[in-house]
Amino acid sequence: MRASKLFKVTAITLAVVAVLLLLSVAVFVFNPLEGALRDMRDVVPRDVDFFVRKLDLSDDFKSFPEPLFWDELSAHPAWRGVTRGPLYRSFDGAGEITRALEDVRAQIDQVREQTSGYLDVVDDVLGREVELAGKFGATSADTKWCLYARVNWPVKAGLGLSRYGFVQERARRAGVLLAADEDLLKIEPQNGETLWAVRHLDCLLVGNDRDLVRRSHNLATGVGDPDSFGGSASYRDGVERRIQEWEDRADEIANAAEFYVRPDKLFGLPSVSFDDTWPDPNHPTDMNSRVLAAFLNLESWLFLSGAAVFEEGSVSLLADLELNQNKHTPFQSRFFQAESQQRSEWLDRFLSMVPASACACAALRMPAGEFMREMYVALTDVEKELINDGLRGTGQFEDVMAVINKLEPALEQRTGFVFRKNIPDPEIPVADTSPVPQVAWVFWMRRGGRPLVQEFVDMVTRYREVLGFTNAYDLPLGLGGQGVGGDAAREFTNPQIPGTGSIATLVYPPFFVISNSGPFIRDLMQTLITPDQRRSIRSREDFQEYLFELPDAINGLVYIQAPELRELLDDYLQGVARSASLPDPDWAVTQRGAAESAVFAREYAQRFGSMAAIPQAQRGEFDDKVDREIEEMWRTQRTSFSAEAQASLLEARALTELFSSAYFQVTLEPRHLRLTGRAKANFR
Repeated sequence: MRASKLFKVTAITLAVVAVLLLLSVAVFVFNPLEGALRDMRDVVPRDVDFFVRKLDLSDDFKSFPEPLFWDELSAHPAWRGVTRGPLYRSFDGAGEITRALEDVRAQIDQVREQTSGYLDVVDDVLGREVELAGKFGATSADTKWCLYARVNWPVKAGLGLSRYGFVQERARRAGVLLAADEDLLKIEPQNGETLWAVRHLDCLLVGNDRDLVRRSHNLATGVGDPDSFGGSASYRDGVERRIQEWEDRADEIANAAEFYVRPDKLFGLPSVSFDDTWPDPNHPTDMNSRVLAAFLNLESWLFLSGAAVFEEGSVSLLADLELNQNKHTPFQSRFFQAESQQRSEWLDRFLSMVPASACACAALRMPAGEFMREMYVALTDVEKELINDGLRGTGQFEDVMAVINKLEPALEQRTGFVFRKNIPDPEIPVADTSPVPQVAWVFWMRRGGRPLVQEFVDMVTRYREVLGFTNAYDLPLGLGGQGVGGDAAREFTNPQIPGTGSIATLVYPPFFVISNSGPFIRDLMQTLITPDQRRSIRSREDFQEYLFELPDAINGLVYIQAPELRELLDDYLQGVARSASLPDPDWAVTQRGAAESAVFAREYAQRFGSMAAIPQAQRGEFDDKVDREIEEMWRTQRTSFSAEAQASLLEARALTELFSSAYFQVTLEPRHLRLTGRAKANFR
């Protein structure tokens, strides 16, 4: 009996001690029985300029901040080529990113050592769920941010104990001042930024702006305005819905990194290396910039949201761009009104004609006539006048716009493009051995539109010499016909056409194809008509995977094959080496003003007050001297110029070794551009 009684007394005593200890911890440190915050997204203020979120972050890293795939990526020979490239250096600068990652790793290790392993930043703070949100300032240093993280009991206990003097004294000796600021904890590192921290249930809030942390805490505790970022349409439609669509299609939970940003605020930061004039519709030398400006208008970008979904061996991009349609150009307004259409009605047959050897293809539903006008506008004045002079010589058209006006009624609102490494035709002489790829423009003709298109092709044939072509002939497609009409491409040659020496056309209902290579058109049609003999991109394993992911109705698609693109870049690298002896045309345009000034100051300034005062009789002499001046400038600068071009090409080539293929699917609405894409890695 005595032993039994002693056991009871001991048990009661221990229970009382445990209850008292639990009560003491709950009163003086934290409540071990408290619940969890329902949703951390609901404590982020609605008006933030940026937001990122990741669940189960600790599962993505072997040793933070190195992701699981880092060993394979960094060991790949192509990665070293990327790190030596100008694009990578523009991001990393003089190694700032590398040093920052090393600092993060060192600080995490330091926290673990100082707490004797009691606190692991990744496992205890960032591992379960982490969010970062804030507002951009005038500079990066002025940016306000707040970190939201689900934490476990060691962090709760540590934050609770931080209110007591003995903990604050120990922190002070370590160079950190801790002080209560109402219900917030103010943290002042000796050589760092002042932070504020507070906890609600299992949610820790840490930020560099007291007001942002306070507002977030009020949302967590239900004080004040309940309007949060998590309940906004930008988040629900641009992030949550996109991830749900991906999960429904893939039938698995997405390992997603969510994001949201205000582009207008981000691009305004001085530290962001971004040209706010890009793409420039008036760029003096870059036609790509002028063409791209027809589609992209960064001033209309309001909110960019979405997620990057990480899978084994690939990454998917789900992005939603909300637009200010009031800032669209007339072409952009019509472009974004193009409705999705069933793939079977337009896209599938186009994809069946793209050879497996193509490096890229694209198809977009957009007004074909409007697009041709934008391409014409992007030409330089000299190029426009050269083409228009030829057209006026036919007596049929005043200029290119008249041609477009005539063809437009015959064309559907869709356009396709196919690109492939150039394979020279030995029978066609080429003066300029440029590394330009073979390119095909594919237009869809309306019902009854063929006569208009055929009339245009016949007109070009009749007036080929006036238009600057040396020859025109029919190129049989080898489809079993007689090599005429729909069974032959019409090819026009001129040795001055870069790379291929020709322009070719084909009227093959419902397609009207224009290319810089007749043999390329022949390959397109043989791929379409004889699939048992010619493989299309649809036969590629990667493309079959992507095809399964596409919706039934679609606005546009872009597909890239890395090995074939790498072959094209190899051609460009060889072209850079060959052309180093001649001035780069774009470079020469930018340097002409300096050359004119140098020649004028050296040989004409004493006789004439300005370049405009040089007599017409001496203008030819002056221009010849300017040309020689440019050639001399090129001889002194071509090494660095060629080196820069080569470095960019080598970096792009290295990137193509890190992935096997990629696709992007486009959905257009007047106020939204939705982009879905996936790239398959080539290093795992």
